Amino acid sequence: MRRWLSCHPKKAEFYQSEAKRYAQEKKEIEQEAKKHEKASEDWSEKSAHALHPHHYLAISMTLLQIAIALASITVLTQKRWLLVGAAFSALGGAILGVLAYTI
Repeated sequence: MRRWLSCHPKKAEFYQSEAKRYAQEKKEIEQEAKKHEKASEDWSEKSAHALHPHHYLAISMTLLQIAIALASITVLTQKRWLLVGAAFSALGGAILGVLAYTI
């Protein structure tokens, strides 16, 4: 390849200028990519912050569903002690539901 380029100096000059141009473009593209990466990290952090209440709300909903199930079992079996479990589960679910937006 070197031998061919030494025989064609205009081609060698052209390829050297292209290599310099590509190097300059690479630097510009890297700078632009870093800007996009920073913006992506910022949006990812905002997304994580917005999703935070979802975890508490999911647990809250689960506790409320357990409370409903225990209340239903209480009606069917006439076991009053199950009603206490249903009440505590419902209370825990309600508290977590409220805390989801205050924490």
